[in-house]
Amino acid sequence: MEGYDVISVADDKRLGTVVREEGEYVVFEHGTFRKQHHAIPMTTVEVDRESGMVRTTLSKELIEESPKVDEAGALDREALARHYGTPDTAEAVQERLDTRERGDGDRPGGIPPESPALLGERYSSADVPEDR
Repeated sequence: MEGYDVISVADDKRLGTVVREEGEYVVFEHGTFRKQHHAIPMTTVEVDRESGMVRTTLSKELIEESPKVDEAGALDREALARHYGTPDTAEAVQERLDTRERGDGDRPGGIPPESPALLGERYSSADVPEDR
């Protein structure tokens, strides 16, 4: 996919050129003199190998507002996931599951086993003090 053009179908604009794939992201560069690098989620792209294009459903504005890939080429996956609203990586989900099983969450007593905290910040009756 390296060298493919990145096209926003939302704006019908060429955004740049793919420089690499990294995990669940496609990294591309744009600009003439000062090249900037952006990452977009693989789940938002369609690869057309015949024409050498990667089409994304994301708008140019949304991509330009996204966290930039730093000078060393490192991606801030957490910031990208927050920006694009993409699901957590498998590692993050596993970490939450491990925390839940160990009972060492950031709330007193950890996350109760019956709590669906994996799905959000929900509390069970175990979180309510008994004197109420």
